Amino acid sequence: IVASIFKFLGATVYDSDTVAKTLMQENKSLVDKIKTNFGSDIYDDNGNIIRDKLRELIFNDEDKRMLINSMVHPCVYQDFKNFVETNNDKQLILFESALLLKGDFYKNFDTIIFVTADLRILISRITKRNGLNTDLIKKILENQKISKNVLNNRNIIKLTNNETTLLIPRIVKIYKRFI
Repeated sequence: IVASIFKFLGATVYDSDTVAKTLMQENKSLVDKIKTNFGSDIYDDNGNIIRDKLRELIFNDEDKRMLINSMVHPCVYQDFKNFVETNNDKQLILFESALLLKGDFYKNFDTIIFVTADLRILISRITKRNGLNTDLIKKILENQKISKNVLNNRNIIKLTNNETTLLIPRIVKIYKRFI
């Protein structure tokens, strides 16, 4: 939602989750690595990754989750660098990612906008969007938790996305700081 509002205002947005899904199906080298490490049957007959099967594997096995991240994240980061080069004339580029603060790639950015919401709201939105069950959603969100040290050591704007405060005026205010 936040990235969509920034895009509406004129920012150029890189959606890392969407790109990762595309790369996991179209980047031959990455596909080969995934098949080697997770089995060819992780893809269907049309070459599409079977998301439910992958989720089951990686959210029940820390080593497998770290392995898939170690394969996918470098491809996404390289793709983003290419994206920035292609869009270097743009005034504001956003890198949208749920896992940005889990590694060191965040150090490449001048400012981080950390968006959070109440757990109840997150579960409701993810259930509606993806149809996942509550237990799996909680595992996914647990994986996305960020150390307070990371949040306190950077130029971070914290933004709570809930049902009681108007989001658009707050995003417009943030957007105006950068243009």
